[in-house]
Amino acid sequence: MMRISMAFAALIFTTSLAHAEGFDPENSENAATHAVQRSNQGDGQITLEFYNHCPFPIRVGQMGAGDFAYLNPYEGTERWIGGDDAPHLALAYYGYKHDSHPGFGNMSLAEFSFNTSFQWLDFYNISLVDGFNLPIDISAVGAACEPASCNADLLPGCPDSQRIWQNGWTIACSKFGDRDTPWNPAAQHFANACPGAYSWSKDDSKVRGCNAQDYRVTFCK
Repeated sequence: MMRISMAFAALIFTTSLAHAEGFDPENSENAATHAVQRSNQGDGQITLEFYNHCPFPIRVGQMGAGDFAYLNPYEGTERWIGGDDAPHLALAYYGYKHDSHPGFGNMSLAEFSFNTSFQWLDFYNISLVDGFNLPIDISAVGAACEPASCNADLLPGCPDSQRIWQNGWTIACSKFGDRDTPWNPAAQHFANACPGAYSWSKDDSKVRGCNAQDYRVTFCK
């Protein structure tokens, strides 16, 4: 298992991950999704697996590219990222209950940068910098690397002032754009309930590093 230092995390995220404005995933037009089959580890290709362990259908998507999968409970899909001989930076993925889109900027995110300039490592994290809507977990496939996760349901404890409502139900806990301070009520709630996830934009100790090829993203694990 490996936890990178705050200095390396700050370097990587300054240049790659999606905490800055103007986030633009690369190569999203080339990504493909299909029913989950076992990824071919060692095939020179980076694949992300997405699994829905929630008791309701969800839609899964990529920031900047939109939804790409509808998953019933306990279904999964794969998404091809590209070859492992080139960087693939600043990729962020979300999920939401199929009929309850909370709006972009209010969702839990799984963030990745693959094959970075720092020892060709992959970096990944769970971001609640903007908000929370579903529990989410990242794990490496076939490698003993430290997972990144927020597997708790943070909606019941969300401060009333930070709730996004739909038909009488809380569907997200939002920072409402206040992403750069740890003192936001939602940020404090996130930090206490999910200490392994980013709760505000400078919380770089939550980044994980690994040299795996494929990764699994699980909702409601």
